[in-house]
Amino acid sequence: MKPDDLSSLIDLIYQAGLQTELWPEVLTRLVARFGGTATLFIQDRDRSSAGFLGFVNMDPKFMRDYAEYFAALNPARHEVLTAPEGTIIDIAALMDEPTYLRSEFYNDFFRPMGVHHALGTVVQRSELFGTHLGLQRAKQAGDYADPEREEILMLARHIRRSTDISRRITAARWEQEVSSSLLVRRAASGFVFVDAESRVLLADKVAEQIFRADNGVNASGGRLSAIGGDNTERLHAMIRSAALTASGKGTYAGGILGLPRRRMIGPPLALLVCPWHGNPLAFGVSGPAVLVFVEDPTLSPKPAAAGAATLYGLTAAEARLLDALLAGDRLADYAESASVSLATVKTHLRAIFLKTGQRRQADLLRLILSSGIAQHSGG
Repeated sequence: MKPDDLSSLIDLIYQAGLQTELWPEVLTRLVARFGGTATLFIQDRDRSSAGFLGFVNMDPKFMRDYAEYFAALNPARHEVLTAPEGTIIDIAALMDEPTYLRSEFYNDFFRPMGVHHALGTVVQRSELFGTHLGLQRAKQAGDYADPEREEILMLARHIRRSTDISRRITAARWEQEVSSSLLVRRAASGFVFVDAESRVLLADKVAEQIFRADNGVNASGGRLSAIGGDNTERLHAMIRSAALTASGKGTYAGGILGLPRRRMIGPPLALLVCPWHGNPLAFGVSGPAVLVFVEDPTLSPKPAAAGAATLYGLTAAEARLLDALLAGDRLADYAESASVSLATVKTHLRAIFLKTGQRRQADLLRLILSSGIAQHSGG
């Protein structure tokens, strides 16, 4: 390959990190260089499933068959799951040729596609998934020579940096999109992305805080779980159903789940499970992603009357009464704690009604709680 051709290929690799739809074009260029076929896929560490960023000169049916069945039969499966980044995986070096030629993987997957030689490299590895580049060609094309292997490794390093860029950009985009929703503008709400097996992919700070408290839901072992087996199973069933919808195989629109705390003390956590429309492959995930909102009512900031006092011109005594009402106190209880008569408290309340244009306590509290400006500290 000429230096300018190689430079343009490397440039295309980095463009694909920003536009994942360009990966097939990258693989087409690799096939032009090395012949045969090419794949760029993400392999799940714990399951046999795989997802493809792109493939060239391969029947889509065979790719579906690989993702659903043959990935588990791959003679290099152990190396695919465990080999470090930058490793060349050569099936021919892992077993003798007669065993290879008798294998179901060769006869039912490679051979019908005219593939004999197969070379792969571990592009990138995370805790849950690995990204791999695979090159395959016919027997008459010969095995991959050392210079070809060196060039493949060099290009794989650029692909690793490009896919890392893609993951970072995708994570930022997902967080920004979710954070702009109404649900997470509240201090009590966080969010977490999980896969179909409830394994945590990405969580915001509020969700991580809730998980660390381990008082209703946690991410023990990297997997979203609830207190009690029945609650965990309900949560996982909802996530699996949402994942089917996200992958285009289901119709479940998501649902709400309340999770009790330990010893049933305090208000339950509220979870909203939703299918996620984002491209999981761009995030380095082989299957669909699910978005889970997590809300802990105890994290909600207590409403304060200071902003309302400034906004409506309340006196110090009237502001103290409003603070007590926002905290749920009754008039008689507040009168006793403030060492004033109930008549005085009612006089203050009538003054607050007059200044805010309200006639009932319920309407007054609704007015204050519905106004972000009125709840401002007033500083």
